[in-house]
Amino acid sequence: MESPTSKCLRVTRLALIHAVLAYVSPEFTTMSCLPLALPTEIRLRILTQLHLTLSASLLESLNHSLQSALGDLCDSCKAYNIHVYGQNVSDWPEIKVTGGCWCAKVGGRQRPEIARARDRWNSDACVDGKIRSPMVDSDPPPYFIFHLRHVAVSYLSTSSPSLYTREIEAMVTSRAGAKEIDALVLKVLRRFQCCVAPSKTMAWKLEDELCIIPISEGPSDDDSIWTLLYFSSMHLP
Repeated sequence: MESPTSKCLRVTRLALIHAVLAYVSPEFTTMSCLPLALPTEIRLRILTQLHLTLSASLLESLNHSLQSALGDLCDSCKAYNIHVYGQNVSDWPEIKVTGGCWCAKVGGRQRPEIARARDRWNSDACVDGKIRSPMVDSDPPPYFIFHLRHVAVSYLSTSSPSLYTREIEAMVTSRAGAKEIDALVLKVLRRFQCCVAPSKTMAWKLEDELCIIPISEGPSDDDSIWTLLYFSSMHLP
């Protein structure tokens, strides 16, 4: 990750989203608005530590959501995915695309294509990759959307309306996806005269490395510098 003094601050999408979520949280909003008669350096240290603490808490919530999604898979599906896709569970199709178990035995209802495959092969084993849904790169995985909705509902229930209320409300809807997440991120970045540099790919992945650049070449205000410091301090994957 480049230093905040460079023209481009490189950060993963995952880190950027959680840095923004921490910034718009009720806790951070309340603390940053308190009229504390403190030197700038001390105030910066307090806000930075609070921001990192909130970000860590958000990541813990994300991990719980991922573990919950993993718990929805049977042992056979887990073994299949480990063998085919490796140990990184976030790369598994059931986790990354659809959520839920794809084998022929889980739940009282079966997908039609799974039932047909089971009848054809006369087997209750996990279905072959040939009938699995294609990978989708245009939206976040289901466990991540669940995590964001949980965070958004919590924010809306514990805070007064803010500049970002409309964007946070959009993340609670059933249609929430990459578009709604990006809207919040971009609005916060514009607040600090920054934006995400255009990408050559249309794919939307949490592990993508993004480049945060200033909108103008003019001098940055203190808040802008603070935000870049927050992002550069995020020790996230």
